[in-house]
Amino acid sequence: MPRAERTGTDHWEPLLATDWTWGTATARQRLRHRLLVIGQLAAGGGPAGPLAGTGRLAGEMAGRVLGRWPGLRPLPSRWRWWDGLDGGQPIAAR
Repeated sequence: MPRAERTGTDHWEPLLATDWTWGTATARQRLRHRLLVIGQLAAGGGPAGPLAGTGRLAGEMAGRVLGRWPGLRPLPSRWRWWDGLDGGQPIAAR
């Protein structure tokens, strides 16, 4: 959630009820992407590495995010600075 719109300590809780655009992607897309990146980075240390459990947890959470919202697409592969100037318009609840 954009910092200017944060009202409490749980910034991701509103995703359960609604999704919103955040630059070139939705907040749900960004959450899934971040979990996938964490999983990949943690897996870089191997199955017995210090972050192996974190990687498995992040991967499982990314799978659950996609299971809950199966229509999520990957983040856009190309970003242009002007694409993020949409003002963060809300998307109808899914």
